[in-house]
Amino acid sequence: MNSVPLNIVKTVNSSRIPLEIVELVIDVLNADDEIDAIKACSQASKALLPRCRKHLFFRIDLDPRPQSRHVSSNHDSDDVRPRRMTLFLDLLDQTPDIAFYVHDLDLYIYLEDSDCPRIIRALNMLSNLTAFSLRHDISREGHFYSLNWDDLCPNFISCIHRIISSHKLTQLEFASFANIPLSTFSWCGGGIEELSLWSVELSTNGSTFPVMTPIRLRALSCDEAGMILVGQTLLIKSEYPILDLSRLDRFIASLHEAGGNICMRNILSSSEALTEVHLHGTTSNTYRGVGQSIASRSLNTLQSFQLSIFTSSLNHNFIPEISTELKVLAAAPNLQHVAIYLSLDLLYRFPAGVLLALDKLLTGSGFIRLHSVGFHVNGSASLELADAHEFKEAMDQVIREEFISLPRSGVRTLDTSVTLQTF
Repeated sequence: MNSVPLNIVKTVNSSRIPLEIVELVIDVLNADDEIDAIKACSQASKALLPRCRKHLFFRIDLDPRPQSRHVSSNHDSDDVRPRRMTLFLDLLDQTPDIAFYVHDLDLYIYLEDSDCPRIIRALNMLSNLTAFSLRHDISREGHFYSLNWDDLCPNFISCIHRIISSHKLTQLEFASFANIPLSTFSWCGGGIEELSLWSVELSTNGSTFPVMTPIRLRALSCDEAGMILVGQTLLIKSEYPILDLSRLDRFIASLHEAGGNICMRNILSSSEALTEVHLHGTTSNTYRGVGQSIASRSLNTLQSFQLSIFTSSLNHNFIPEISTELKVLAAAPNLQHVAIYLSLDLLYRFPAGVLLALDKLLTGSGFIRLHSVGFHVNGSASLELADAHEFKEAMDQVIREEFISLPRSGVRTLDTSVTLQTF
């Protein structure tokens, strides 16, 4: 690719090829993730600058990490590198025009960031955002923290309100915030289709429900806290619901305790248009009742079901419980993809015959349009290397011996894997 920028510049300067064609070439470079080539093009010709900026600045990810230090070779001094936030602010100061090209902003903040006039000014310059994610740096020395919304600078909050009220915005994410006022969601513009809530807790003060047109979501992603917020507050208990989930087609949930199970099932039963359901849990209680909760109309539209389980139990046989949920999905006439991901202790072994029963279920009556099946096992523990090899050999063998019918069925793709993660 080193010659690509030079060749493009020659063609532009000699006018052999219309600029529109050259711009299509830059689009191909972007699709191939050839960022260095696009940067070279942007520096080589002013004619190519707008198209290059469109790709280079479309998504901005402002990493929260503090200044990193690189120890020099002579060990006498450290090279202090500025935060990505600082670099972006400097770039905006030098070239304000790039604000026009930013459509997707992933913003990690510290508390002190919210009181920074430069950051507030920069955010107010971004008028074309279609996706916005606001996160806090949640992990410090192995502990997780949420940022108190009440502690944020009022001017910063006003800026956030302006961003999320834009009708151009279609994707919104909040992560690791406590005491978010319910009124925050009343600022959301009518274009939001995808909402993500991770470690978000609602304020216990001023719980008056705002009167607003419900946000009609197409995709929802959340963890335990976010799901409880959606299920108990935004959706069910309100006389004036904030969210309309009737046309939800993609639902991604991560549960670590059984407390969110009821909320998850309420969300599943609210939609009549689900096509993708991806669930992550740690125990059978987190995903129990999933199949029964999916509305009958969504059974007709469901195309992909994925279940990930992370457990340290050595004795619990959860395959029959997974099969119980899958039996309901056998009635889904358009289900094309089923995937199961299991993260297990290296000493765990499947009881004899359980995978054979799963194989029989997926190749029996129902699942008439099933095109692909995934079954992936990961061994994770701090044990000796010999235990890791034994785990892999045992899992490879039971998958090979008990998945008998799937390889010979109408399933186009059977993807199985056994991976190791040792510490």
